[in-house]
Amino acid sequence: MTGGIPLAGGFQMPALDETFFFRGKGWRLAIFGLLLSALLFSYLALVKFSTAFIVLPVALSFLLLVSLAGDIVSIVLVALLFVNQGIWYLSLSALFPFVMLLFALFALRRPSLRELPAGVWLPVCIFMATALLSTVNSIDKVRSISMLAQLVSFLTTIAAVFLLDSSHRIIKRIMTAFVALNCANSVAILIMAMHSSSRVFGFAGIWFVDFAGLGIIMATACFFSSAGLKRFAWIAAAGIQAAGLFATQTRNPIMVLGLVGITVVIALLSKSRQMKITRKAVLSTAAITALIVALLLGLALISSGGFKERFSKTTLSAKGIHSAADLGGNSLLTRVLIWDTAINAFKAHPFIGIGMYSFPSASKKYYTFNDAVYALFVKGLSPHVAYLTALCETGILGLAAFIAMMLSLFGVGLRNLGCSNSPEEKQYSIMLFALVSYIIYSCAFSDAWFYSHAIVLFGIIIGLAASQHRILRMDRSA
Repeated sequence: MTGGIPLAGGFQMPALDETFFFRGKGWRLAIFGLLLSALLFSYLALVKFSTAFIVLPVALSFLLLVSLAGDIVSIVLVALLFVNQGIWYLSLSALFPFVMLLFALFALRRPSLRELPAGVWLPVCIFMATALLSTVNSIDKVRSISMLAQLVSFLTTIAAVFLLDSSHRIIKRIMTAFVALNCANSVAILIMAMHSSSRVFGFAGIWFVDFAGLGIIMATACFFSSAGLKRFAWIAAAGIQAAGLFATQTRNPIMVLGLVGITVVIALLSKSRQMKITRKAVLSTAAITALIVALLLGLALISSGGFKERFSKTTLSAKGIHSAADLGGNSLLTRVLIWDTAINAFKAHPFIGIGMYSFPSASKKYYTFNDAVYALFVKGLSPHVAYLTALCETGILGLAAFIAMMLSLFGVGLRNLGCSNSPEEKQYSIMLFALVSYIIYSCAFSDAWFYSHAIVLFGIIIGLAASQHRILRMDRSA
């Protein structure tokens, strides 16, 4: 038996397509099953039926598959990103990495985290230490310390994905499953939008807006590296996700994708000699991509009044705010109120912050405007910008550690680009570099990356980038 995961005692955990349940391309059957489950979830959401009644049997079915096929472990984690159920402060997706890590440590013949790049685990651990230190100032220490379990899940996800996903074949299956579920959610959004005048996000919830941004990057990268019908399938997947994203009337991912595109072009131009690609090819590909994006964005602005309206609301004046009516529905202006409160919190505790994950409960001590406005637009909310969240909740020390972590992860992606030789290596290095860049830029627009599904997806991408680093190193030494 080949292609399985080596187990203790000389045995192997069979790959999905080698079990007696599946033959040949069994992993595609598994993804098809995930899509059917996703459509079921979307239908139940439409009829307002609680998904709690089916989460348990679905989860048990996935765990059964995990026990029979090693390759599907990470695909289960991807599927759980679309299940909005949890226990305590953790979503099911944040709990499952602990199961994955135990599976890897006890089942693999020679599990080793020593190959995990120091540029990945060390800055993550340093930031976690500053987050723990910040809880000294938290007004609800039990809650803050308890919610740090999300950061532990982040590091656990990185380690588990790094141990289990050791080939481009497995990485592609993970990407395919994620894009497929994103497309299913996009279809659900388009259907829901026909029956609702408010913004909808499908069965994935608000997390979808960044899921779509990352999924578009994956599909676009696979489009450029594929041929024939596969190329059509990938560009169709990118288009479906873009349609779903536009239907949510969300601005930030569009702007982040533009920044990512510019960053990738600059990186490829600087690494063109090492990667043995021509600058002409980089610029021509960038021009084609920019034209497609411009056409899609123009179509969205023309066809969607809500999308156009949200893009037009960029006024930042906060003068004369005394009630909700004064805000005029401007979501950007409501963010300014939160940011003002977060800055006041930072001024009160500049060095170690007010406590990680404590701003939603502590903001009542730091706002300076009308009580009614605070209750409507600030109370119980986070600062919405990851870098500002790090500053006010973990202070200067935490922000410095967080920025150092992001720069270090960016450096890992750049080194992967410089070490890529074969077309396959270049494809995955470019795609993972773009995904890491997306998160870095997105942190300037959202702090969702500290929470729930988003922090797990962050961990998956970093784990895959670290795995790519190991694959490239092994290829050079072979």
